[in-house]
Amino acid sequence: MLPIFDIFSGKFREPDALLVDVAERFEEAYEKMLLLATDKPGPYFIFSGREQTCVADIDTPMRAEE
Repeated sequence: MLPIFDIFSGKFREPDALLVDVAERFEEAYEKMLLLATDKPGPYFIFSGREQTCVADIDTPMRAEE
């Protein structure tokens, strides 16, 4: 089965959004998005190829430098 969920770094409909991963199932895509945002905070979204729209997004705050 081809991946149907694309995970992007950036904001939906912004030209600088970058594809960072793909997944076959929504649950898998959401978990990957959370892991990416934990490692490198910022905005992320999941795009559904089937629905041709954003199906989830998060924007994690940047960590303060210690």
